[in-house]
Amino acid sequence: METIQPARPQNYPIWQRILGVLRMTHLFPTLMVLVATFIFGLVASKGQLDWANFGRVWLVVLCGHSAIGIANDYLDRQRDAIAQPYKPIPSGLVHERFAFWLLVGLLLTATLTALTLPVGAALLALVCTGSGLMYDFLLKDSYLSWIPYLLSFSSFPLFVWAGLNRFEASLLWLYPPALLLVIGINLANSLPDIDTDLAEHGSRGLGHLLGTHRALRVIWILFTAAPLLCLALSLIISVNRVLAWPACVLALVAVIVSYFAPRLRPGRPGLTLVWQLTTFSTLFVAVGWLAALTLQ
Repeated sequence: METIQPARPQNYPIWQRILGVLRMTHLFPTLMVLVATFIFGLVASKGQLDWANFGRVWLVVLCGHSAIGIANDYLDRQRDAIAQPYKPIPSGLVHERFAFWLLVGLLLTATLTALTLPVGAALLALVCTGSGLMYDFLLKDSYLSWIPYLLSFSSFPLFVWAGLNRFEASLLWLYPPALLLVIGINLANSLPDIDTDLAEHGSRGLGHLLGTHRALRVIWILFTAAPLLCLALSLIISVNRVLAWPACVLALVAVIVSYFAPRLRPGRPGLTLVWQLTTFSTLFVAVGWLAALTLQ
């Protein structure tokens, strides 16, 4: 492991180091995924959660998703030392060796816990975590960077249902809007760093191919199309429209608000806000559509 020199002295108080570890897990998307896991669990069990079983499902998601975030920061530590020295590892908040062993521990915990679940759930957990690591190690700077997102985020709800022994064939209707959402969230995630990554590292992800302005337009198209597709599907297949339609409306409101974010907050803050709002839009569609498919 190549050692980098931190940009600042390392005499940080313990609370700052803890915050650094949390930031390294990519805290905002991790919290969103954990909230989604809880809501999916409630929907899948129709409010009758088996807490012991759900605890294992939740632990797999927590450890797997955190490991993916830490792997991303660990692999990018050299270029972050130049482009984003305030991040936990290059700033010295978190030592790179600690980050490495924390990553290993989280992956082991996620894998061993997944193996205590039904076979289908264990396989889906491996797909979710493995595809996230495939993004970090192989495809992050590739035009194919959206593929791990498709594998991870479309398998994630199925994992929760399978982990709770509640899998239903109707869940496969998740995939049409999921394709739009995962490509959109892949673009939105890269959006704040597109210009920096191009200038400093020559990155070649899908967002870098499009450029910031075209990526924004594609993001708004995809996140508008996903809830509209759910609304259209709700007219031709059997779903709970009382749940589907309000969720789709909330998702569209989040997209409309994101349209004004770059104008109200120019530069990186506005682009970060677009990413956060589209994450909420994804959550609204995913939860509402899955609930509509299973609670009829």
